[in-house]
Order: sequence, then C-alpha cells, then structure tokens
Amino acid sequence: MNELLSYVFSPLREGDIPLYRGSGNGLAPILLVAAEETSLGCTERLQHDMLSKLNLTPTGRRDPSR
Repeated sequence: MNELLSYVFSPLREGDIPLYRGSGNGLAPILLVAAEETSLGCTERLQHDMLSKLNLTPTGRRDPSR
C-alpha cells in the first residue's frame, strides 16, 4: 500500500465511478477506480466501457467489428 504514495494521480473520468491514472518515476502505470458505492450495474457498465476502449470482447479477445 505504501507504493501508492509514490504515484501521481490524474483524473480520467468523473461520475458514479471515478477513474484516475496513476503514474510515477520508475513505476508501472495503474488505473485507480474510486467509488463510494458500487452496484452490479455500475461495475458492468465500467467493464463494458473499458473493454470497448480496448477493442476487446468480454472474453478478452480482439473484436474485429470495432
């Protein structure tokens, strides 16, 4: 957990499930999901959004139609 203190976080998305990009000198980039409350619908929407941006299907394969 102390390693998180070395990261600088930049907001990527606000709303019901805010997202932040973490970066730091010599550290692997990370994605921080910071939600006070989560519901199945919120997490499924987040998964759909991230898979769409990565051009992946829910099984993790590349989607040739996108």
